[in-house]
Amino acid sequence: MFADFNFKDMDRVRTFYKIAKENGSKLVVKLKDFYYLKFLSQDSNLGIPKL
Repeated sequence: MFADFNFKDMDRVRTFYKIAKENGSKLVVKLKDFYYLKFLSQDSNLGIPKL
């Protein structure tokens, strides 16, 4: 599955991560988005999975 969305939308990130995990897949992101998500995952209030 391919999807393109704004990675600043944390609800959508969590939704796509959950879908990938439930289907035995991996969430693959661009390198610049990875660093953005890695930084934001330090805030436990956002509920972003550790990458």
